[in-house]
Amino acid sequence: MKNKKMNLELSGLLKQDLDVWKSLNLIETDEDMYDFNEIPSCCASHALELYVLEKDPSNDCSSKSIVELIRPGLDDNFSKDLNNWKCDDGEHNDDIRAIWNLTCPTHPMFVGFM
Repeated sequence: MKNKKMNLELSGLLKQDLDVWKSLNLIETDEDMYDFNEIPSCCASHALELYVLEKDPSNDCSSKSIVELIRPGLDDNFSKDLNNWKCDDGEHNDDIRAIWNLTCPTHPMFVGFM
């Protein structure tokens, strides 16, 4: 891991820490909005897309592009955090799997992943 700040952001993002989401400007803080103080993501993949677009609005959000941007902040806990927040309706689970394959394919925790 080369970027401790990014690591803390990614960890908080994937653990759905409301304070981290607010600090990253990823949460509506206007009390008049319907989604005030709600995390606007259904899963790790969608959360990472929002994070990446906040850092680089021109990013195409392909799995490879996401991983290239976040790689400096990855550590051994990233795989666990990624695996703990899957899409309830399955819509983004292939994207989560693709990100996982690019970041931690040999991690013992993921034998039989999804």
